[in-house]
Amino acid sequence: MKNEYENIYSSTLLDFRKVKYFMVLSEPFVYTISYMKKKKWIILTLTVSILVVLYIPGGYIASLIVFHVLYDKRMSSLDSKNNKESDTYCLREDYPFPEEEKIQILSNKNELVIHHYVSENKKGAFLTAHGMSSFAGGRESTYEYEIFKLGYDIYALDLTASGESEGDSIQGLSQGIQDVKSAIDEVLTREDHIYMSGYSWGAYSLLCASSYSDKINGVISFSSFTSASEEMKWSVESHIGPVVNLFSWTMESCAYLKYGQDTTLKTYEVMDKSECKYLLFQGDQDKTVGNGYASTLYHYLHQKNDRVTTVLFEGKNHNNVFYSKEAIEYVNSLKSDEEIDRYKASEIDENIVKAIQDFLK
Repeated sequence: MKNEYENIYSSTLLDFRKVKYFMVLSEPFVYTISYMKKKKWIILTLTVSILVVLYIPGGYIASLIVFHVLYDKRMSSLDSKNNKESDTYCLREDYPFPEEEKIQILSNKNELVIHHYVSENKKGAFLTAHGMSSFAGGRESTYEYEIFKLGYDIYALDLTASGESEGDSIQGLSQGIQDVKSAIDEVLTREDHIYMSGYSWGAYSLLCASSYSDKINGVISFSSFTSASEEMKWSVESHIGPVVNLFSWTMESCAYLKYGQDTTLKTYEVMDKSECKYLLFQGDQDKTVGNGYASTLYHYLHQKNDRVTTVLFEGKNHNNVFYSKEAIEYVNSLKSDEEIDRYKASEIDENIVKAIQDFLK
């Protein structure tokens, strides 16, 4: 029995010594692993901190450069003949509008001009707004003349730094919202109710201001984007690709600080709260606004609203959305040295005319 207990004791003591010996041997190894983990964590923390420090000011500086290139300039000439649109398409002077009345208003300390054309058989009035690099007498006149023929006065607004309006810079896309609100105030001193229509930048501005007054009956939009910040992001993404998503937060923050809170205002947020009706046109090949987050029309293809009518044209892009299939084919077939028939190039799509007529019933 004694030998048996001695054997058990000896075995247990041996096992204990093994464990102790192993612990003594493994202690430096455990310390080494712990040290390496701590060092790795320190390096990771320093790397992330450096990236964050570089990311915020770097993204902010990059955003300022983009905004300066895109927006810190006049958008169109005071002389329509100096505008590139006049080389291909009809402008206001090519249509038999009556003599205009020029109305001056103020927006953000700049004097803007509204061009008023009186219809003989007046049924109502439209406030209109043009796209970037255009002006109140630009090629938007193609569809505005169709509205005018239906018996509606046209109040065509030159947005900031465009056409005959003052300003050395548009001061960001959201400036258009303030311009439109100032124009609405003026036009509603002359009219009981109004409709509004616009293209691209002008359409976005009008849609964002559509809840400004309950005297706005409806808005017709061509190729509108959803918000200033999302259009800026889309514009950069179209040039440099998805890498822009790495800087989207700094870009939106920079736009907010530089241009104000209206840069984050989304058209559909305003439209869903408004009581007026909407007619939205866009081409499915529109690369300027795109077919995703930056497009007002595409939003309503997925989020239905009974007050919103959408018309998506197959094969049309951002610039030719007004025109007939024949006009588009004619322009695409032109040779560089060929004389252009601007009236043929500017033939309006009859589907647009029909949709506008139905909208105004």
